[in-house]
Amino acid sequence: MKDNLEHCTAWFYNQDTSRKKTDALEMWEIENILNSPNMQTDTLKGLTYSVWFWLTLLCNLRGGGAKNLYNAGRHNYIPADQPNNYSPVADILLYQSKRPKDCKFFLRINTSRKIYHSNWFCDSTLGKHSHDNMLKNIIADCKIDAKGRNL
Repeated sequence: MKDNLEHCTAWFYNQDTSRKKTDALEMWEIENILNSPNMQTDTLKGLTYSVWFWLTLLCNLRGGGAKNLYNAGRHNYIPADQPNNYSPVADILLYQSKRPKDCKFFLRINTSRKIYHSNWFCDSTLGKHSHDNMLKNIIADCKIDAKGRNL
């Protein structure tokens, strides 16, 4: 038992520390993002951004968790919407109502012609780089200065 603990401790302390840790968003930055016109759910991009941000924020998704929502294997509590406040539940339900059933959760935005016929999303998933860059795109669109930060 003691040898096993020493081995685990040695392994822990010998981990690669060269990777830069991520910086958290400040509360005012989160509020700025949620209040941004770029996060409004009346556009496809805004709806996708909003739902992605809500799920990563409220469910504490990290390291690809947003890419594999159905594989998370855990339950998270999302608070009920409050009048005159943010509405994560309504945003998520709106997103679900606009996407095809039996597909991965986050989907690509459809062509203009199909959008005109109320088919907002196609049945192919967002690409890996789309997920990887989602927060960077949200921050850039909301005009938050992230220079020198690892977000």
